[in-house]
Amino acid sequence: MFIWSGVSPYLPEPAVTAVLSWVGAHSSPRTSVVFDAIWGSVLGGDSDLFGAQELLRSVAQVGEPLRWGIPDGQVNETLEPMRLHAQRVLTPEALAAYVTRTDGSLLGRPYGFGIIVHARVDLAGWSNP
Repeated sequence: MFIWSGVSPYLPEPAVTAVLSWVGAHSSPRTSVVFDAIWGSVLGGDSDLFGAQELLRSVAQVGEPLRWGIPDGQVNETLEPMRLHAQRVLTPEALAAYVTRTDGSLLGRPYGFGIIVHARVDLAGWSNP
């Protein structure tokens, strides 16, 4: 299992593609990768997703621009060329379960642009390199 956290939004697309393609090509069908990403609509600067404008201001202040995101709702379409298939995508709505208290109240609202992806090597295209 590969865990890749806090990295992909800051890398240019060719770097993200290279890493995820390496996982897809140099792993067994049992291999998983878990990574966080942002929806691509945030990159344009005009997203109305919760917290997007605050994130853009924050990364601009520290000089760390966002460079890569998954086109909104297109996780498998994005991963397919890298020989990966999403097993689970935790959207902001799904992530709310992790910040919900036992009484049902929210500890905090997840940002509307962040997702966590659990992907596996696409079995249809796998062969032992």
